[in-house]
Amino acid sequence: MITRDMELVIILGRVILILAIFTTTSFPVLYAFAPWYKAPLGRAVMAQSITLAAAIWLKFILTFFLAEGPRTFLLWMNVVFLVLITITTSSLTYLLWQIRRNAKRKALEDVRIIYLDKSTTE
Repeated sequence: MITRDMELVIILGRVILILAIFTTTSFPVLYAFAPWYKAPLGRAVMAQSITLAAAIWLKFILTFFLAEGPRTFLLWMNVVFLVLITITTSSLTYLLWQIRRNAKRKALEDVRIIYLDKSTTE
């Protein structure tokens, strides 16, 4: 649905931004009480969720409090947070790829061991 009333779009965007604050902030807060720091994947998930929450909070502050602020500062903060999101998401993706690769190798080794055990007992 395309609307010509841009005020409605602005209000809807602000309501969704407020909902995004709660959803993106709740995950790192709840996850902080888990032993996330013990594994590399947990640390990567926490870094990614904190970076995403910080970017949403920055957007909230810029939207409601600094809408008429210095444009160069706002643009640079946007770039910094986008770079941080890219780095943390890339590291999370790499760690998941490593975990899956190692799991496939272990599964293949287990199959080989089972096959060798069967061939030696026959």
